[in-house]
Amino acid sequence: WGTEIDINAVDDEYFESPVGNKVYAWLQINASKFGFCQPYTQRELRSGKGFNEEKWHWSYKKLSDPILQEFIKIYSNQMIGDFKGYKEVRRIDLLSEYILSINTCN
Repeated sequence: WGTEIDINAVDDEYFESPVGNKVYAWLQINASKFGFCQPYTQRELRSGKGFNEEKWHWSYKKLSDPILQEFIKIYSNQMIGDFKGYKEVRRIDLLSEYILSINTCN
């Protein structure tokens, strides 16, 4: 939605380092104080659905939550088109499997 930020690195290797691990621990404790939520947590915590965990990816909830709610109201798989392979993508329940399966930090 344009409401997300990637912090420090976009790979797990950084966050497995001592410095990256410390940064991630701080984010888990403090990011919500500034209105941020980690949407892609461990898949096991989200019924195995959605994208893999992204420790670097954080969403600004004050903006992303209302946009998500509006998107849910208008979404249809028929909106997906105009690219090679779109018919295969339409067979996936994107709303349930990927969009609604995010961690909402409620």
